[in-house]
Amino acid sequence: MGINRKQILIDSKDLSLKDDRKLLDFAKAHPNITSFTRLIGKYDLLIEAEGENLTQRDVLKELRSEFEIKRFRVLEEDVILKDKFIPSMVFN
Repeated sequence: MGINRKQILIDSKDLSLKDDRKLLDFAKAHPNITSFTRLIGKYDLLIEAEGENLTQRDVLKELRSEFEIKRFRVLEEDVILKDKFIPSMVFN
C-alpha cells in the first residue's frame, strides 16, 4: 500500500467553454487531483492525481463519465515530462 501518482494528458479541443470551466471546477473539488495545468501542443491539459492505491482508471473513469474526453494519455509516476524553456533574452 502506497501513494501512487498519475499524470493524465488530455486533448480538450472538443469541449465547449462551459465544459472547460466545469472541468476546472471538477479538478478543484476532486480529492485526488493535485494539479491542473494548461499546455500547448497535442494535449492541452495536464491533470496530476495522487492517492493510496490509485489506479489508472480511478480518476480517468470519473473524468470520462462527466466529460466527453476522446483523446487522452495516462503517464505513470516514473515518467519525466520534458520541458523546453525559452531563454529570457528572447523577450528583451
